[in-house]
Amino acid sequence: MLEKLLKKIIGTKNDRELKRLSFLLKEINNYESTVMSLSDAELQAKTPYFREKLNAGS
Repeated sequence: MLEKLLKKIIGTKNDRELKRLSFLLKEINNYESTVMSLSDAELQAKTPYFREKLNAGS
């Protein structure tokens, strides 16, 4: 009974993980529209920028 009550209040581990990741998913989806609007040449020109961000860990 207590377990059911706790799950309703704080959710399951999976519920909490989904909630935590939903912010990241929104950021990715917002960035997708920006990247999709770039032409192939523009996207290719941004490759060094993406590599720099990847190496910086951000």
